[in-house]
Amino acid sequence: MSSEVDPNTVSDEESSSSSSSSSSSSSSSSSSSSSSSSEASEASDGFQRVLLPKERSLKNKNANSSNDVDEEDQSCPICLADSSADMVKGPCKHSFCMNCMERVVNAYGEEKRWPPQQSISDVHLNAPTLGRCPICRAVLSLFEIRKQNGELWHPPDLHYHEKEDFPLHQAVYHPLRGKVGQLSFHWDWERLKNDRFKGPFLNVYRSMQSHPERWICANGELAPKLIFFEPETCHFHAPSRTFHGKIKWPSRLRGSYEWDVVLGFHKSYRFLSSGRVYMKRDWPNLITDPDVVAKLDPEQQELAGYPFDGKWTVVWKTKNSQGGSNEEDRRIEIQVISNAYMQSGYTFYLDFSGNPNTPKIAWPKSSHYQQALIGFVDFDLVPLGVEVGHRIVWQSTSPKFEEIVWIRQTVGKVPVPRVITFGMGQDKMLYQRYQHDGDNEMVASGIPKYNGDSLWGNVFCKRLFTGSASYHFLGPDKSYVSYEHASCSDLPPLDDDTPLPTRVMFSQMVLDEEERKLTANVEWEEQFGTSWNDNVRWKLEMWFDSEYMVILRGGIQCEWCRERRARSRPPTQVNPNRPPPVPIYVPPPQENNNNNDGDEEKQSEETDTRNEEWIMSGYGYDQLYINAALLERYRPLEERNNNGGIGRVVDWKAISKEQTERLEEEGATERTIKFVQHVFDLAHRDPSSNPIEFIL
Repeated sequence: MSSEVDPNTVSDEESSSSSSSSSSSSSSSSSSSSSSSSEASEASDGFQRVLLPKERSLKNKNANSSNDVDEEDQSCPICLADSSADMVKGPCKHSFCMNCMERVVNAYGEEKRWPPQQSISDVHLNAPTLGRCPICRAVLSLFEIRKQNGELWHPPDLHYHEKEDFPLHQAVYHPLRGKVGQLSFHWDWERLKNDRFKGPFLNVYRSMQSHPERWICANGELAPKLIFFEPETCHFHAPSRTFHGKIKWPSRLRGSYEWDVVLGFHKSYRFLSSGRVYMKRDWPNLITDPDVVAKLDPEQQELAGYPFDGKWTVVWKTKNSQGGSNEEDRRIEIQVISNAYMQSGYTFYLDFSGNPNTPKIAWPKSSHYQQALIGFVDFDLVPLGVEVGHRIVWQSTSPKFEEIVWIRQTVGKVPVPRVITFGMGQDKMLYQRYQHDGDNEMVASGIPKYNGDSLWGNVFCKRLFTGSASYHFLGPDKSYVSYEHASCSDLPPLDDDTPLPTRVMFSQMVLDEEERKLTANVEWEEQFGTSWNDNVRWKLEMWFDSEYMVILRGGIQCEWCRERRARSRPPTQVNPNRPPPVPIYVPPPQENNNNNDGDEEKQSEETDTRNEEWIMSGYGYDQLYINAALLERYRPLEERNNNGGIGRVVDWKAISKEQTERLEEEGATERTIKFVQHVFDLAHRDPSSNPIEFIL
């Protein structure tokens, strides 16, 4: 006997069951049987399932075909709650209870939302306070949801900056491995000398310096270096730690007229943990006949706003000496996306602001040249543009190329909205808060200084650049380990999935000036409330040479957490060129002759219960640290000529020989000496440059 169910048989059984149920309900003598049939439903396996009261309520409402159902009588379609007093609704008029609506729009900035996030490309699902209706998938915003009486559920707080506990006061957020001015967000408008503008703004000064061609607006002028958010669009939501605002450009920038910004902050306000910048575009409706629009499906209607999207073959024609056209002397291919395409490193935009049937294209390299379509395209007849294989002809104002022919190869898909997303993960930008010192002035990184008399004021790096686990000894109370270099982006996050801090402070620092020995701790659990790679504490011991140029020896003791916190990572391939392992550094035992037998037993028990291990090979072996100002120490010996060049070059070979002999006498390892020699050799090859990168 086959186990498959015939769908026709099921439908016949259902129809017969429904007809018998209706006939029994119409009879006045079988009212009790009708009541019992409404209380239970027969499943396909023959068992009777009793309907719950909430399910009966929904079943009765669905059976009622009248449209005049009282709105307060409806229950939440998610949790089936009947509390009509707590119902709220979005612009789509679908009502939900407050608890479910908070989960839909992620009102409190939690990592898990409902419904689950399907794609990061959805600009309405990658930021707190935003979401989509579970029924119709319409766009929802926490600040557009209304109660049953029509009042806003969470009205925007436009006076957020006037509160004393505003967490973004004087704040600046910039890319984790970038600098201020590279698309950084500012709330420090009080630092500006212009009193006319008071409000948050976007700073693109450094980005414009490096790539000015990317910031040319449609009118041919450069975009403002500092552009302020529209005051009426800025508001801050404290429960979700979310800032909303909009930026309107004076003219279209890369096809966008407005940036819709939503920034979600980490609970410590050190990073942007979520959010996005949605670059809006408002291309005109090219179809004038409403009957044509009605015949198109939703995807075609959206694609009709981009009739030139797709792949084209462009033929540039020039005139010969007789005034006629030459053969096809130049042929290229372009890909039009969102009514824009790239060519020769520049972005060209189609302009429909005049007559939509005859668009124009301004040439970004010159404000005098542009091309216009010869004839016109009737988008009522061809709403998706010309067909594949057809050609269109443009006339340009350039004397070199007066005629340009486009031959269509493909029709493009619906363009994906241009979005910048924030947070951790693939295709996301991680922003951090700019650090301030005690005087509330911005901390600027400069050239490391050399101090041969003391440890304080020196910077030690393990590679030829600072910021990759480099040690910055600014003082007994403000020294730290730096992870600010771009190479640290591959390091794992903290064990609670928060980003690895760019600066980790030392604690309990003790420096013995006579032995040049430093002991310090790194308290991961105490500083950040979690561990890193299951390490809750580091205990460091290091010995320096007499001139504070290298770390001679020492080691790192790691104290582990009891439970497993770090995520398991795939095994990495062993580098065949890696040197053989060296003996693990073990600190010398502490001598204490005053302990009695009882104290020794107690000390041994404490040692057994501590979960710690010496895992690093030690300084001078796997951990090679040199002073970042190793070469800057000798820069004052150079003499500058009248043109600013180097007149007398330092004899790096002689210095290398001198330092090698001194380090050998003080017990430096062979690997440390070779590292120092390598740096001096690089300086000898190019005296005008510094091989140690110290500008973060």
